[in-house]
Amino acid sequence: MRNPAWKVFNIQRVVFICLLLSGAAVFVHHFDTEVEISIKKPLESIPRQIGKWKGGSDLAMSDGASSMLGVDDYVLRDYKSPEGVHINFYASFFSAINRNKGFHSPLHCMPGSGWSVSATDNIRIDLPNRQEDAVVRMMLLKHGSEFQLSLYWYQCRSKIFASEYWELFYRVLDSFRYRRTDGAFIRLIAAGVEDQAVALKNLKIFAAKVIPLLENHLPEV
Repeated sequence: MRNPAWKVFNIQRVVFICLLLSGAAVFVHHFDTEVEISIKKPLESIPRQIGKWKGGSDLAMSDGASSMLGVDDYVLRDYKSPEGVHINFYASFFSAINRNKGFHSPLHCMPGSGWSVSATDNIRIDLPNRQEDAVVRMMLLKHGSEFQLSLYWYQCRSKIFASEYWELFYRVLDSFRYRRTDGAFIRLIAAGVEDQAVALKNLKIFAAKVIPLLENHLPEV
């Protein structure tokens, strides 16, 4: 026969699970009642000249992708340097993130489009005249014999996150502190990678220049 202590443990576990589920329900309801925050300036007005890179015409997502994400504003643009270095730049903004719209992690989306994730790492971006550098996520993708190198991050409510899990953690906090869940997802891609070190260097230079530019467009806390 089980002793009384085991019964107490089971009761405590049930109470804990009930509290956890109740808390999750409160979070979901709270997210759905957030105030939507407008972007300061449209992302399409980001300069076409970023450092030595010059941007081409804006590209469009498919209606299906745009509808699935529920994105409020975005820019998708190819940049090219005089040396012929191509970088695909994508930034998307959500006025509020809830169960109807929000981020989709590249770690889940890219394998679904035929690419496999060969490696990931956190990369530090040096931001001059800032107290802290930014930390973003690097992802090496492989499709057959072709490689792509990507940097991505979440730039939300005056903070930068490499991890979607840390972004979610602070989103919960910010939803209670500021009643806000707005944020942006940014992704850079260097295609046709032959030298990973050179590609990463170019992506880091581009990221260091575009992060301050995005601050002119994204709402602050």
